[in-house]
Amino acid sequence: MKKLLSVVFFLLLAVTLAACEEKITDPNLLKIMDAQKDFKIENANALTSDISLPASFGGVAIFWESSDAGVVSRNGIVNRPVDGSGDKTVELTGRFVLRNATSTKKYTVKVLEKDPATVLTTKTVDFVNLANEWVLTDQSFMLYYQKADDLPYVDVASFIQLLDGAILSDELTVSPVGEQGLKVSYEVEYEGETDSYSADFDFASNEVTFSSFDFFDGFTAETQTDFGNGLTSELLSYTDSEAVTIPLGYYGYDIIKHEGKYLIPFAVANQFFTIIVNIKHPT
Repeated sequence: MKKLLSVVFFLLLAVTLAACEEKITDPNLLKIMDAQKDFKIENANALTSDISLPASFGGVAIFWESSDAGVVSRNGIVNRPVDGSGDKTVELTGRFVLRNATSTKKYTVKVLEKDPATVLTTKTVDFVNLANEWVLTDQSFMLYYQKADDLPYVDVASFIQLLDGAILSDELTVSPVGEQGLKVSYEVEYEGETDSYSADFDFASNEVTFSSFDFFDGFTAETQTDFGNGLTSELLSYTDSEAVTIPLGYYGYDIIKHEGKYLIPFAVANQFFTIIVNIKHPT
């Protein structure tokens, strides 16, 4: 009985080994395997910048997917996690295709968190009102830089006060929230009802959340010209909008808390708080 079992075992083992040794002869699949073997992602264990995820390699088409497109997109765009959130591991799947042959391979990469955002230099510049429809005060204000002559930053509260006359600066309340938050809010009364609007900046996650896009509608000051004179209103339907979060870090912007100041990029402040007034970065 034992001898019979031994014979059966060795026969099964022989069949298994024969199956494992079966050679791949499809030339398309062989070319795919060569491409998969030769393709490498540079610095895969310590990514700090965009990578190349080609649409083809070695004559083989590649279709990419990412397990976390917010960190590494299928086009190779890398968005480093904010400082303090830790490194992120992402799995990239490449589907290699050549004619009727296809095979997938997974590549694991690690994206390093950003270095701490710090202010290196400051510059005092003059603000000159060039608008005819609003009365603003010419004055100086401070720009902050992470690097010399790099992307300029402004303090949120100071920037809002700078625009007094073009926006209703005194109607906007700017208040810290915890250690890494800032809220800009205001209220509007209309037909006996009070509506509240806010923008909540999270300096830990590089995000800003607006209570709704209606936030931008209620703090612009009146113009010198009455552009509504002679116009009549038609009945309009209105749908309440929902809260929206803008991940500034995803677009390559840092927001920085520095010596009690809450700093955001000048370009971002210009979009958020000067919907009508256009302020050019002084050179």
